[in-house]
Amino acid sequence: MFTLEQQAASPIAAENIYHLAYLVPDLLAAMDSMSKSLGATWAIPFETDSSYERPGGGVDSAQVRITYSLQGPPFIELIQFVAGPPDAIFAGPPGGIHHIGVYAARWRDETARLVDLGFIHERNGNGLAFVRDPVLNIRYEIVSFKGRDFLDNILNGTIEGASRCESPLDGA
Repeated sequence: MFTLEQQAASPIAAENIYHLAYLVPDLLAAMDSMSKSLGATWAIPFETDSSYERPGGGVDSAQVRITYSLQGPPFIELIQFVAGPPDAIFAGPPGGIHHIGVYAARWRDETARLVDLGFIHERNGNGLAFVRDPVLNIRYEIVSFKGRDFLDNILNGTIEGASRCESPLDGA
């Protein structure tokens, strides 16, 4: 049960879930497979450097390929780890849910609230944090509501600072 102070600190609500992220071994093959199985259509896939701060210090930087389904919320995010250190947040073995993305009005307060509840604080980024539930081993990406513009840019194909990956569905 949450105290009123905890509830006021922007607790995660199920209606704030906006994506499920999967690590995949091959982004384009995963897009093709999920298009066939679920009828999903995709935003233009892109490759980018993902840089996050480690709570104890240091930077986690890796090259990843990403796309989002155009259907949602909740959207499906597919992530392919391309290059980086073996302990990068996206370097885990592919398969299964990597994280659940949720919006929070005050992401820092929400991260602190979850850490106070025993969650493991894994990484911080620009307007977001990754935390892991130690009981269920589920990772959450807590994202500022201000980050909705970033998602809109991905869905509209206007993301800056990333290079486009060719989709197997281009020209289809």
